[in-house]
Amino acid sequence: MSLLSCRAVTSRMAGSAANTRASRVAEHERSIPTPISSHALLAGRRERTIIHNGECYLLRITSKGKLILTK
Repeated sequence: MSLLSCRAVTSRMAGSAANTRASRVAEHERSIPTPISSHALLAGRRERTIIHNGECYLLRITSKGKLILTK
């Protein structure tokens, strides 16, 4: 079940015992890191700027196909 459909279900079941379990399931789904491919992240580019906590980082692919993250 996707997170959005789980939220829709839990909003309809407010106050029930199942709501408590569904909330725990939704929280668990949010805590699991979701993999993303480097191709999807870079979107066909060789490098991408990432802003984290107000700092800029550069994620790039080297000539040997490795990923490098620099500040």
